[in-house]
Amino acid sequence: MKIPHMFEHAMKHERNIFKSRDLELIICYQEQVKYGRRVNLSQFLVTTLSTSTFAVTALLDVYWAADMSKYEKEPFMHDLWFPFRRETHMNWVIFFNLFMIVQGTCFNTATQATLINLMIYSSSRLKLLGLKLRKFDAIASQNGRDILETVHDLIFEHQDLLSFVESLNVRIKYVLLMEFILNELGLASGIIQLIVIDTTSYMVSVVTIIILQLFQIFVIAWTANEITIQGAKIADSVMASNWVEQPTNIKKLFLIMVMRAQRPLGLTAGPFFNMNANTAVSTVKAAYTYLTFMMNNYN
Repeated sequence: MKIPHMFEHAMKHERNIFKSRDLELIICYQEQVKYGRRVNLSQFLVTTLSTSTFAVTALLDVYWAADMSKYEKEPFMHDLWFPFRRETHMNWVIFFNLFMIVQGTCFNTATQATLINLMIYSSSRLKLLGLKLRKFDAIASQNGRDILETVHDLIFEHQDLLSFVESLNVRIKYVLLMEFILNELGLASGIIQLIVIDTTSYMVSVVTIIILQLFQIFVIAWTANEITIQGAKIADSVMASNWVEQPTNIKKLFLIMVMRAQRPLGLTAGPFFNMNANTAVSTVKAAYTYLTFMMNNYN
């Protein structure tokens, strides 16, 4: 399943949630939607803060410069090539650099939102499935259906979710690996710049970039960790339901679901390690290792 199809899958199931008229499920899903919106808004604000601080710092440098001759060899904002002399056409240089900043802000926010929203959707669906399992008998009675049919539907939904998460992992595991590596390097290089920079304006700019790196590290790790937690809670939801009073054939179905839920579910960074809460701590530790190495070479 490709990424655009995953969003179509999500929208289809979102419509089904609201059609169910189950108030508890709808409220739970709406809470997850609000959480996703807050995370996306925070991502946009932190990215905008970082890029705008960088832009303002560079513009102030131009404003305070006695002349533009220093930009003959020194880049402005980004190290871009221009088919003209930078120092004599600074208005165009500023325009293109600001365009690059706006473009970078939009691209970074969009790519992060894509990853985060799909991960939040996965953990939300698992959480909703847990709620359904706890009251499967009530759902069967409410819909006027046989309990066995309802249990089969829940099992199929669980299998569909497992397939969705596995497909998502195949599509983004190398993206998460690159995110992990780049965040390590970005955090380490940001800290070393913070150490060697002696101007307050550039120091503020570097601090906002470090905040952005840390925000992205912990949000992705936390969101990926929620998938693992909610996947493991499926077994707890079955055990908390009225499964012991059901016929033997239904008990066997639930036991199979419990056994499957005990297998770890989640996302990986490439083929190397699982993405969870510990990944964020590991990223910071790895950044410290890179920082130590770069500081030794710098000294």
